[in-house]
Amino acid sequence: MIKLKDHKGITLIALVITIIVLLILAGITIAMITGQDSAPEKAAEAKIENDKGAMKDAATLVATKYVQEYYEKKYVQNDPNFTYANQGEYLKAKLPTETGEYTYSVSGDTLTVTDSKGNTVTGTINDNGTIAWTGGSTGTNTGNNGTGGSSSGNTGGSSQTGTNTPADTQTSYVGYYAYVDGVYGVIYADLLAQDTRSGKWGDSNGAWSLPDASAANAYKSYEVRALTSSDSKFGNRNTGVITQVSGTTGLDRFYIMEISNRGSYENWANACSITAGTNNSWRLPSKIEWSIFLCAFGINNSNYSSTYGLSHYYWSSTEDISSTAWLVSLRYGSMYSHVKTFGFNVRLCTTF
Repeated sequence: MIKLKDHKGITLIALVITIIVLLILAGITIAMITGQDSAPEKAAEAKIENDKGAMKDAATLVATKYVQEYYEKKYVQNDPNFTYANQGEYLKAKLPTETGEYTYSVSGDTLTVTDSKGNTVTGTINDNGTIAWTGGSTGTNTGNNGTGGSSSGNTGGSSQTGTNTPADTQTSYVGYYAYVDGVYGVIYADLLAQDTRSGKWGDSNGAWSLPDASAANAYKSYEVRALTSSDSKFGNRNTGVITQVSGTTGLDRFYIMEISNRGSYENWANACSITAGTNNSWRLPSKIEWSIFLCAFGINNSNYSSTYGLSHYYWSSTEDISSTAWLVSLRYGSMYSHVKTFGFNVRLCTTF
């Protein structure tokens, strides 16, 4: 005969154990959702830090624009009413007048950038026009995070500022901006996806060619970071900024030219010694690199200053003989050898 009473006892014990386990799991789940280190809280914190990174990127681009403007007014236009002592002083005067997504305020040497949610980043404006970022604060405004809750940040479905997407191996990114070792530049050659591999700027002294493309997996990996900012002379910065994926290895895919002058009226030896970036990877371009850059954007002696804000003359790193080196003359649309002791403008380039 089947003992139904015993079976009922076993079923009751199992039910009690199941309820206890479910209660424990529910408690853990509630703690994860509402606790200080909950997934939503971590996501909100990451969003805020991402927004602050975008603020710094945008401010750096705006500062670069005004540094270039400083050189144009002081050395190209020779404006007699231009009395700013250095690039930093010019930035302090111009940044508060900037309108757009962010608000810029200056007190002494300190720059504060504020977004619409009250988040801030702060930095010190150096005499050379660079910004040393030092801190910031988190705003109190909140927006719908798209999941039914709320967190500090943009309302769900808004701007993609600060998000990264993998760079396409089939797309040429010539004209996009790149951020390399703390310096912004514009991409003027894409070794993987560029169709035009040779050309000439001016006369035969400006002939250039690119090496054949290697397999896509031979190059480093890159991302496109969306960045809302103003248009630049070399294209629309809204297309994105190219960054290298951290830790990636392989061949350099891109040639980048700095978007503002680094020095003016330097002799050739001094020009060759000027570097920039956290790893000093930015350097004086060769004659061929200058030719590739100028051809990439159709720069010539009629548009170099008015359209692109470039100076009349630039040193290249290419030596001719012991006493001369190759000079880029945008004013006359050609390259020629010049005595090294004369002073001309400097703009840096890099690859990454």
